[in-house]
Amino acid sequence: MPHDDCLYHYCSTQTFHAIVDSKTIRLSSLALSNDSLEGKIVPETVRKLIKPLGKEHEELLSEIKVTEDHLGNALGFCLSEAGDLLSQWRGYAMDGMGLSIGFSRKYLDQFMIPINRTDEIELNKVEYFTDAKVIAEFEGFAKALDADKANNYADVRQYIRSRQSYMYGLHRQKFRVKSDAFKEEQEWRLLTFRKGDFFRPASNCLIPYIEFSLDDPAAAITKVVLGPKHVTPTEVVEEFLKKSGFTNADVSQSRASYR
Repeated sequence: MPHDDCLYHYCSTQTFHAIVDSKTIRLSSLALSNDSLEGKIVPETVRKLIKPLGKEHEELLSEIKVTEDHLGNALGFCLSEAGDLLSQWRGYAMDGMGLSIGFSRKYLDQFMIPINRTDEIELNKVEYFTDAKVIAEFEGFAKALDADKANNYADVRQYIRSRQSYMYGLHRQKFRVKSDAFKEEQEWRLLTFRKGDFFRPASNCLIPYIEFSLDDPAAAITKVVLGPKHVTPTEVVEEFLKKSGFTNADVSQSRASYR
C-alpha cells in the first residue's frame, strides 16, 4: 500500500467534475469496459483444463455458462496504488489532460464487506498472473469440479450446494485476475455483482452502473494530481473542491515527463 494510504482513480476533467459536483462515483460494467480480455482469463483457462478430463466435460462447461448467465457481470470502479503513472495518464486520463483522484483507503474500507451476496461491495486488489500461473492456480479448481461429481452425497441438495459453491467461486475470481502485462497499473477495484440501477450510453452499447455516495467528502478524497497536460492552476482546483465539501484534498501537478 502506498505511503499516503490513497488509491487513485484516473479520469477526464469532465469525470472529475462530475464526481466532485455530485459527490458520487459510479461502479460500471467491467465486461463492457475497453479491455477486451476483461473477465475472460479465468473461465477460459478453466474451460481448457476441463476439456480433456473426459466425456462429461461438456456438462461442466454448460454449468459454468449457466452460472455466468445467472450471476451476470460485475460492476467495478478502478483504482491504482500509483497516483502519477505515465501509462495511466495515457490510457485513462485523456492522454494526460485529465486528473487522478486520491481516495482515502481508510474511508473506502469502512463500507466494504466481503462478498457473500450479490448486492454487497468489496475493495479488491487485482492479482496479475502469467499464463503458467493461471494454469497452476486453477488446475486444481478444474479437477475438483470434475471429481465433485463422483462424491457420494446422501442428500441431493448438498450436492447441488457443493456444485454451486464451485461455480460461484469461479465467477467471483474472474474479475479479480488480470494478465501480468498490466501489472504496472497496480490496480484495486471496488467490486459488486449487483445489477445496474442506471445506464449510460457509449458509442456502441449501454453500460449498466450503480452509484456510490461519498457521504463524507472531507474524508473521502485526500489528494488530487493534475495530469501532465492539465492546465488549470492548482489553486482553482482547490477552490472547486472546497466549495463542494472536499476540504482536505491536497492538489499537486504531475511530475511525469511527457513527450
